[in-house]
Amino acid sequence: MKNPDSYICITRLGQECFIKEEARSCPVPPQCTELAPGVVELSGISEQQIRANGIFFACQLLPQPVPCSSQSIKGWAALLLEALVNSIPEETEAWGLQVFDQSTAETGKQHSRARLIEQETVALLKQKRRSLLRKLSKDPSKHAALAQLVLTSPDDGYLSITSAPQVKALSPVISPFRAGYVSIPDDRLPPSRAFKKLREAQLRFGLSFRPGMRCADLGACPGGWTHVLVEAGCRVSAVDRSPLDPKLMHSKQVSFASGDAFSWTPEKALDWLVCDVIAAPEKTAALIERWLRERLCHSLCVTVKFKGSPDFGVLASVKRSLAQHCVEHGGKQLTANKNELTVFGHLAD
Repeated sequence: MKNPDSYICITRLGQECFIKEEARSCPVPPQCTELAPGVVELSGISEQQIRANGIFFACQLLPQPVPCSSQSIKGWAALLLEALVNSIPEETEAWGLQVFDQSTAETGKQHSRARLIEQETVALLKQKRRSLLRKLSKDPSKHAALAQLVLTSPDDGYLSITSAPQVKALSPVISPFRAGYVSIPDDRLPPSRAFKKLREAQLRFGLSFRPGMRCADLGACPGGWTHVLVEAGCRVSAVDRSPLDPKLMHSKQVSFASGDAFSWTPEKALDWLVCDVIAAPEKTAALIERWLRERLCHSLCVTVKFKGSPDFGVLASVKRSLAQHCVEHGGKQLTANKNELTVFGHLAD
């Protein structure tokens, strides 16, 4: 039976305690139960609280999970079919089916049992519910409703079927990607691998960089994030004490400013602030607060880097700044992130 105030968070192995610590900052802290390695249930937390506070260390969220079990692949498929028929309305435009175990969040791999369950479910849909099968989409960007089954053992798991309105309401806390894992292809053109973070943030948060937009990249060297913006047709003020990659330094779309990323101020409000600078988290939190308070940009995407264990006091202050100034905001430990989080926010016009 569904519990409307229950959510499962999928996290990286060893970070279960991060979910628990982050949840304690909620106005009404939920009860946290570790169901399996990398699988933490939050009980007694409303959808409104989830939307307002976010759970940044959750790779994926499974709303209102139902415990279930089966000893065979066919049994799992039959269980899924019944739940799908009862929960996915005929008018749903598109829906996604994702069966995985926790390790998928870290590796992206769908292990054999999960893959076989998913394949057998599709085969059953073909036999018994072709109308539902026709609306099953493999493209995460097109998912309206989302059915997720996380296996905590070969015979046990938790099933969550989220309606299209709830998926939209919980974005970006809930990911359209299986277990929250996003694979960004390698690219030899950017001067550093950091470009993967910003490209993933575009997919994960729906960020829009358009031709002609005016952007600042603080702490830009060697230019991985500037490259992504230039590729999108943006005009970039790149700020760093060290120069960027020569190709970017000679780009007509890039204006380089040698100096301190934390004291630089644009002459007028920009469309975007992006920042992946290596700095103490409290400095980055102060930067976010200043740019939002002074309305120096319309939108921002910033990496908050930690030294050792995450500083949850700093994380709480970042969340407060985003909630106070932005009409839409969120954050996540992206697949490309290491000991860091990426946050975004859009200010009201």
